[in-house]
Amino acid sequence: MNDSSIKNPLEVSKVDEIFANLPVEVETILELPSRGKFYKTSLIKLRPVNFEDEKAMSIAKNQGEDGLNTLLSRCITGEDLSNFITMDKFAATLKLRSISYGNDYRTIAICDSCKAENELNVPLDQLPMNQISPEAQDPRKITLPVLNKEVAVRYPRVRDEEFLTDEVTIFDNLWRFVDSVDGNPDKAFISSFLKDSRLPLRDAHAILNEVLGKDLGIQTVIKFNCQTCNKANITNLPISPDFFTVS
Repeated sequence: MNDSSIKNPLEVSKVDEIFANLPVEVETILELPSRGKFYKTSLIKLRPVNFEDEKAMSIAKNQGEDGLNTLLSRCITGEDLSNFITMDKFAATLKLRSISYGNDYRTIAICDSCKAENELNVPLDQLPMNQISPEAQDPRKITLPVLNKEVAVRYPRVRDEEFLTDEVTIFDNLWRFVDSVDGNPDKAFISSFLKDSRLPLRDAHAILNEVLGKDLGIQTVIKFNCQTCNKANITNLPISPDFFTVS
């Protein structure tokens, strides 16, 4: 059947009949770790993934682009994804998976003791979320525990993801997320300060932890007893490449 026959009114009517009982697509208001404080609106919505979205994600992957960002951008309204704080993106990712393919996520975790594979069923809506304080600011100021100097830092956004790919890259680009050190906003000065071998380890980690908001967002620590040896295990939620599938 060619395109012209599809446009025939009779054929269109028949196609419409098939989809007559299709449930109305309902948008979900996103609850975010940041509370939406730093966006143009706190009312950010998410709709379920459809077939066209899946195709767009696959095309993006095949073209070497970020398939997940493509998918989220199509399903989120209220704010440009590039402005999302990274912890909010992760929360949106889990919620999108839940409303599109079901709340239960089946995955495999390896036992630390006997190395056996364990099939886990994780209810995504039961993962706890730590939100920022209602009074929080971005950027915000912290006091270094050893040097006792004030540092202003900001949360990374999705547009910064290229600087967060691994630990070395993060440390090399930490200056990008520091707005000032002891009141000095000069980026060359900030970069020199962060790369100085005299910087105490406690202070370096205080900056890093504050930038990444490690205690904030969706908490993905999973506890399970091995199905083979019954040893207790603690692991981070394993997210496989098929996260956005029905299985």
